[in-house]
Amino acid sequence: MYPTLLAQSSGGAGSYSSLIFIVLLFVVFYFLLIRPQRRRQQQHQQLVDSIKVDDEVITVSGIYGIVRFIGEEDMQLEIAPDTTIRILKSAVARKVTPDVDEEEEEEEEDYEDRNEEEAEPIELERKEEEPR
Repeated sequence: MYPTLLAQSSGGAGSYSSLIFIVLLFVVFYFLLIRPQRRRQQQHQQLVDSIKVDDEVITVSGIYGIVRFIGEEDMQLEIAPDTTIRILKSAVARKVTPDVDEEEEEEEEDYEDRNEEEAEPIELERKEEEPR
């Protein structure tokens, strides 16, 4: 009779530790998998909501196109002159932004133009090295 009581009392402590383990496992899964996935879904939804007609986009399959029509669940992309395709909104991967290099070049040209008049040539003195 005593061995069964001991087995029952130790079984209760084991169930608490396994319950704690399961809760910790769920917390780890939440922070490593569920939460980042929800964040990505929200960012993608914001991207899809921000698309307007005449925006250039890239689809998940890598097709570049200009948005010509936006419906409730789909949109039409012009991928070549007089060639449009119909895709789901969720198939848009990202918007195409202007090249950063072109913007930087324009800024550099403006900066050079402004400083061209102000800049004076700098003469450097050369030191002759002594023979060893």
